[in-house]
Amino acid sequence: MICCFITSLLYIQMLFLSILEVLVLWLSLLTSKTLFYPENIASLKQLYGLTKTANEVSIIIEAYRSVRDRGSHPADHALRTIEGKFAFIVYDASSRSTFISVDADASVPLFWGADSEENLVLSDNEEVVKKACGRSFAPFPKGCFFTSSAGLKSFEHPLKELKPAPWMDSLGQQCGSTFVVVEESKQEAKKVGLVAVMPRVDSDADWSKHI
Repeated sequence: MICCFITSLLYIQMLFLSILEVLVLWLSLLTSKTLFYPENIASLKQLYGLTKTANEVSIIIEAYRSVRDRGSHPADHALRTIEGKFAFIVYDASSRSTFISVDADASVPLFWGADSEENLVLSDNEEVVKKACGRSFAPFPKGCFFTSSAGLKSFEHPLKELKPAPWMDSLGQQCGSTFVVVEESKQEAKKVGLVAVMPRVDSDADWSKHI
């Protein structure tokens, strides 16, 4: 199950759309009445064959469908075509799967965690997720995406692994994990034995693989 709570509507624009059991929540920054939608929204509409009136959530739905239905169109490629400050959450009711991502700078705050019943909880508000998940939460990693089938990956560096690193909340308490890109690629890491010698992080901190 996925639970989502958005509270900062004064500076975050929220758009929602549901088409054929695919639900999309799009978040973008809104500062001084300036909306940071995808900077290349016109080319994205053309890429996915959408009309001029299509908005951000329509683009994300088409991007998700292209990833879901065409194995030759990987998620990292689809995400790298989106330019701007964003976060989005996709839930596919037909397969009960999720697809989540934030931009390369994590411009839109998005926290995620797992509650006591292993539900995925997301919010732009740290305190909301902390109340629901205790210490099993962290900011969603910048430049990354999460899918129910493949877990967490970097769309900026798709050939490189991610490793968990301890994360402290605003009170200085150690909570879940943030994730950083390992400089060596997966193949290079295996060659030098990096995976074998990499320091282990407590399994409770790396809960993203269990959602």
